[in-house]
Order: sequence, then C-alpha cells, then structure tokens
Amino acid sequence: MSKPASSGGSPGGKSNSPDPLARAKQEIDASMDVMKQNIQKMAERGDQLNTLQTKSENLSTAATRFNEQSRNLERHFWLESWKSLIMMGVFAVVVLLLLSVANPVLFWVVLIILIVVGGAFALNKLRQNQQYMSWLPLPQEAPGTEMRGMQIV
Repeated sequence: MSKPASSGGSPGGKSNSPDPLARAKQEIDASMDVMKQNIQKMAERGDQLNTLQTKSENLSTAATRFNEQSRNLERHFWLESWKSLIMMGVFAVVVLLLLSVANPVLFWVVLIILIVVGGAFALNKLRQNQQYMSWLPLPQEAPGTEMRGMQIV
C-alpha cells in the first residue's frame, strides 16, 4: 500500500537542510571571520598599549624633570632668604661693634636682645622652611606644642 513518510518530511527520505559538509564549511567560515576580527582587535589593542606606554614614559620623564627643577628652585629661594638674614646679621654685628666702643653696658643689653629675638626668628623660619626642605634636619618639637609666630602654644 502506501509507504510511511520519513521523519525528514520530504519524499525519498532526504531532509531540506543543506549538506552536512556545506553546513560544517559555513560554521568554519563563520569561526574564521570571528577569529580574524579578534586578531584585528588584538592588533589594534597592541598599538593602543604601545601608544599608552610611550605616553606613560614621556610623562614619567617630564615628572622627573619637573621634580628636579622644583627642588633647584626651592633651594634657590631658600638660599636667597638666608642671604638676607646673613646680611642683617652682619649689620647687627657692625652695630654691636660700634656700641661696644661707645658704651659697653648698652652693648651687652643690645647683644642679649638681638640673640634672643634673632634666635627665635631663625628657629621659626627654619620650622616654616622644613615643610619645603625635607632634606634639612631640624630638632623636633615637644609633643603637644606648636610654634605660632614667636609663641609656643
């Protein structure tokens, strides 16, 4: 009588899907396209990483150069401030020498005042400069005290 229908649904038992070999070839081609895209993206990423590395090295060099220049400038201004203090000290010594000849008692009074005021001023200036000049060793303050102007708080 009649033949039973095959599971493929087409007469003769053949399925409507393409040949398994052609289907495998399509899958391989699709995989190759994806792999080519991935390789291209990896090459672009490598180029971007190389560019980033170059920029990073340039930035590091510029930062090192900036650090050296800022330290040199900092030392220059530090020395300039001390030059003015030294000039004031020389002036004070000349005044003291003149006073010692004119009036020995006045000489000792002025000398003591200059030592106290000058010492406090110099110590305060050193403490202000310490935050900028970390290479300068200074005595540390006692815990719980702060220098403000000429007062210890």
